[in-house]
Amino acid sequence: MKSTKLPFNIKKSDLKCPPYKRGSKDSYINTIELYRTAKGWFVCTLPISKSKKFADRTYAVDERGEVWSLGKGPHVLETMRVIVMKSRLKALKELVDLHNKGLVKANEIRDRRSSRMARGTLRRGLYGW
Repeated sequence: MKSTKLPFNIKKSDLKCPPYKRGSKDSYINTIELYRTAKGWFVCTLPISKSKKFADRTYAVDERGEVWSLGKGPHVLETMRVIVMKSRLKALKELVDLHNKGLVKANEIRDRRSSRMARGTLRRGLYGW
C-alpha cells in the first residue's frame, strides 16, 4: 500500500480477509477492486476482456459516477481489493452504492454494444457480405 489516505471510508482492516471465527455473526458480502490512476480512484465493475498479450480491461466508475473503460496497464499506480463484511457495510455504503450504480451503467453500455454488433452481423448476413 503506497498511499496513506484510503478513499471511501476504507480502513486498512478492510483490505485483509478476516480470520474465520466459528459462530460469528459477521459475514462476507462482497469483494470490490479499486484502481488509482493520475485521474483519481476508480471502482472496477464488469470485466471486459482478459488478454495474454495486453492488460486486462474492465468497466470502472470514478468518484463522480462516470463509467470508464480501464486497463490494468502502467497508468494504474495502485490497486486495492476491499473485502466488504456485514459489520462494515454501513461505513462502506458510499463505496457499495457507487459500485452498484457503476454495475448498472456498465451493463447498459455492454448491452448497447452487443446489440449494435448483433445488428451489424445480421445486416451483413442479409446482404451476403
